[in-house]
Amino acid sequence: MIAREIRDASRRPLARTRVDPEAHRDVELLRRFLERQLRPGPLLRHVRQRQLDGEVDHRHQAVACPTSSNIIGVYNNGYAGQIYFQNVVFPVAAAVAGGHTGTQAFGYWDFGQAVGGQSVTLTDTLGHVVTGTIPTSSGGSVNAQFPMVCQ
Repeated sequence: MIAREIRDASRRPLARTRVDPEAHRDVELLRRFLERQLRPGPLLRHVRQRQLDGEVDHRHQAVACPTSSNIIGVYNNGYAGQIYFQNVVFPVAAAVAGGHTGTQAFGYWDFGQAVGGQSVTLTDTLGHVVTGTIPTSSGGSVNAQFPMVCQ
C-alpha cells in the first residue's frame, strides 16, 4: 500500500510549494546540534528555549561522562614525564605535578621530567580541582576523580 502511494505521488506533477521559514530554521538548528553532538569531547546536553519573540536560544551545558572509577595515568611511550589522563569525568584543563606545570601536547600532559609517584593537582574544564598521585607505573590510578556534576 505504501509503495503504491509513493509510486502515485511520484507520477503527479510537482507543485510549487512555499517553504515555511520557521520549519526550515528548526531543521537547520537540529542539523547544527547533531553536528556538535558527534564531535569528540564531553557529552553535551542541548537546552532549547523559545523566547517570547519567537527566537530560538541555544545553550549547551557540560554533562559528566559516566564513570565509576578514578582517573588513570598512562605514560606516553613509557616515559613518566608525559602522561595521558584517562577515565576523566570532564576534560583536564590544567595539571601540576611535583611542582611542574604540565603543557598539553598531542593529548598527553608534558611535565618536562619524570613525575611518577609525585603529587598531582588536576583542574577540569569546569574549574573542579582534585589532588592525587601520579602512578609509578603506566596505567595506574591517580586515586582521584572530578565530581560528577553539571555546570
